[in-house]
Amino acid sequence: MPITSNLSFRRLTTTEQRQAEKRWADDEFVPTGEYWLATFDMDGQKHYAGVRSGHGKTVAPDIRQFQINLRVSEEALDADVFIPEAIVADITREIGEAFEQGEYWNNP
Repeated sequence: MPITSNLSFRRLTTTEQRQAEKRWADDEFVPTGEYWLATFDMDGQKHYAGVRSGHGKTVAPDIRQFQINLRVSEEALDADVFIPEAIVADITREIGEAFEQGEYWNNP
């Protein structure tokens, strides 16, 4: 049974991508410059996840991987509303499977 509902993906705009490159920087992941935002509902609240293409630092550059990170909105921070850590892995797996099934990297 899905944990999320109304899951959708969109490629980030150039301006959003520049911001994401700074905010999502990670020494262990080498991005290729492709970024998406996943939006989904859970328990009546809207949530977000960032998806980016690249490869782990210890992985061959010709291997394409996707990294998924849940994002916390300003509203959620202000309201002190967070996704329980116990279900984060299930949510990211669900988002990853939907992303792969939709082959969103093939869409402009």
